[in-house]
Amino acid sequence: RVFEVLQGTVPAPCILSDKRCFLLYFLSPVEIVFEDGKPARPHDSTGIRALKAGSWQSQSIVALSASILAKCFMLTLTTPLLNSYAACQPGSLPPFHCLPERPGHILATTFLNNWLATWPFYLFLSGVTDTISLVAAIFGLQCVVTFRNPLLFPSSPHDFWARRWNMVVHGLIRRSCFRPLLNALGPATIPRKGTAPTGVVAEASSGSTGKGDNHKNRFGVRALAVKVFAAMLSFAFSGIMHEYVCATAFPMELHRHTVGLQLHFFLWQGYLTSLELALRHLTGFNPASMPWPLTSLATMAMLTPSAHLFFEPFRQGGFITTLLEMVPQMQIQV
Repeated sequence: RVFEVLQGTVPAPCILSDKRCFLLYFLSPVEIVFEDGKPARPHDSTGIRALKAGSWQSQSIVALSASILAKCFMLTLTTPLLNSYAACQPGSLPPFHCLPERPGHILATTFLNNWLATWPFYLFLSGVTDTISLVAAIFGLQCVVTFRNPLLFPSSPHDFWARRWNMVVHGLIRRSCFRPLLNALGPATIPRKGTAPTGVVAEASSGSTGKGDNHKNRFGVRALAVKVFAAMLSFAFSGIMHEYVCATAFPMELHRHTVGLQLHFFLWQGYLTSLELALRHLTGFNPASMPWPLTSLATMAMLTPSAHLFFEPFRQGGFITTLLEMVPQMQIQV
């Protein structure tokens, strides 16, 4: 956030001009919403569309309270999945097994294990951010929805990272890294198939035919390359940031953890997201047009096989063991 202030890329202009907005922006662990030069007040949002978007869980005090209670209950059910993970005892809770001998190795067979392990992490983080948002709502402040049902309703890797998982960190990286890179490298506008180009691309191709079409295609490819490059650097920045968090939270003298796994994970996620952007630009295909269960399953099948790269430093640092000690565990026996 200090970097954002220095760059002038804060989410609302009032943060730089109003002391109250400035303090709320810096002191809040989540992101406060600002409208018309002042903090926005929470509002209610209900319905199936709001449920899929995730907006229902972070707007009103009642909805937030219900969301927190539901997630606490689900956390007690899913946390036992981490028992064999923390102790690394294969087969203690089938089908959840220990990590491969080489934790940096990405295996497609770990899809189910990683997807199951993601739930306690998601519920814990989402419950914490919902609790902070509830406190803010009690004081009449509206917060950005941090998690928008990322494990159930994603339509693609880009949708998962850009619209559903940890919108606070996403907003920080987008404003302080991704957008400045686009503005510096340009052109940032990619003409889609069947649409008129705009911005720099439009200036290069307007009023031209024949050779001008080649200019349009060339600038379209250049814009795509710039966007992919900016996306990859943003994911790399996120990986370095998470490496720093693990290094400070789990010092080497106390907990030995494998350095580089977080960066490896985010670079792989950046590759998948960039590949989707390229395919969408070249073919015009929109994954959101496909049925929801199919897109959600396909997205999770692409993203979760590498999730153990993200979890492993937390396991080695003792975070999973601490989580198991903190959360009451409930097992249903049939």
